[in-house]
Amino acid sequence: MNTPKLSPAQLQHAMQCAAVCDAAVTSEEWLRAFWYHENGSGGMSMGKYDNGAGDHVIAFFTPDGKALIKGFDHESEVSAHAREEFGIWPGIYDGIPCGFLSPLQDEAAEYDHVTFCCWCEDGQTWKTGIALIPDEMDDGSDWLLGVVQMNADEFIEWGKSYYEATFDLIGEDGVFAAFGQHAPAAAGAARDRKSGDSGA
Repeated sequence: MNTPKLSPAQLQHAMQCAAVCDAAVTSEEWLRAFWYHENGSGGMSMGKYDNGAGDHVIAFFTPDGKALIKGFDHESEVSAHAREEFGIWPGIYDGIPCGFLSPLQDEAAEYDHVTFCCWCEDGQTWKTGIALIPDEMDDGSDWLLGVVQMNADEFIEWGKSYYEATFDLIGEDGVFAAFGQHAPAAAGAARDRKSGDSGA
């Protein structure tokens, strides 16, 4: 089972930015892949990625820097639907801090739909339950965590493929602005202009 490479604060920022970009492309919530809701149950914020094909990632963030993230790959053998007797893979949720139990069991969190889960209580270190998943089984954590940890460049690459023509509604500059970054191309163009001036 993979865990995030980002800290909870960094992951929260990435999911917020992705949701801002998504909203700029479509005003229809049901068409979006990313959502972010501030100050939900117990003051927690929730970020979500849902590709519309049955796969999702849901993350909860507390005001004091703790986080829990769960994901569901609908094609994974770890899914409750893939087991002979329907049920969550043993140990996935074992050890979860009690503060996350209530939001996790909310209908919106789709408690039974899980193939991986991890949490962080100190703002840096991610932990998992005691689930023993064979190496040959893919729980979806690798590719799904990659989607929710995108920076501006990665979101642009993903967005052009996902949105196709409608990506132009936000464009590269809009993505960089949402992520609080400067476009490398703009910096490169400035250097090119400077080189051209000096060579004239």
